Amino acid sequence: MIVGGVVACGHEETANAAAEILRCGGNAVDAAIAGFFMACFAEPVLCALGGAGFALIRDASSTVRALDFFVQTPAQICPADTLDFERIDVDFGSATQHFFIGNGTVATPGAVAGVFELHREYGSLPISELSTPALEYAKNGALLTAQQAKILKLVEVKAVLTKAKFVELKICEKISDFIKENFIEDLKYFEKKNLIKIDIVADNSLIIPEFIIDLQNKTKKTIEIVE
Repeated sequence: MIVGGVVACGHEETANAAAEILRCGGNAVDAAIAGFFMACFAEPVLCALGGAGFALIRDASSTVRALDFFVQTPAQICPADTLDFERIDVDFGSATQHFFIGNGTVATPGAVAGVFELHREYGSLPISELSTPALEYAKNGALLTAQQAKILKLVEVKAVLTKAKFVELKICEKISDFIKENFIEDLKYFEKKNLIKIDIVADNSLIIPEFIIDLQNKTKKTIEIVE
């Protein structure tokens, strides 16, 4: 039984999940895994199942092992002129960091494989138990801290404005009111940036650009064509 321990995380719920596993008799690796699962919901700016990582473990005998589960680049090398690869600079106030976006930045994730390897080698509690705090928390939604929300907004807006292209949105006359009612602020934003043009057409064609689909997912609202 673990009688003590220290957990340090970027979000209170991440720390709570890890600490709860320690209280339930889990070891440090169990706690780290539970914290990782929770961070995927509570700290999505910095942690995700589609990401990767490293782990440095020291066991009771003071043996140290490093586990590398970073992303793996594709085996097939594409010509440079065909890659969609762009740099964006995000100003966080105290520092400016460089990020790269586009299809050319996609790699095979290693996070899930790494976490299960950690569990296989060092875990003591069932993986289902370690993931329970995160699953329960996700059912009610995750509250971002003010700092994480600010960072997410910085990265999101920068990426959208960098990658966005002018799109003509044609919407059915019968559902135009529904579209405008639910997405009016978003549509105004893209219109102001000269990234979208809205046309009302008297038929049932509906062309929804990718960012509208994203907004649809975020707001949990569904757009249906009305006959």
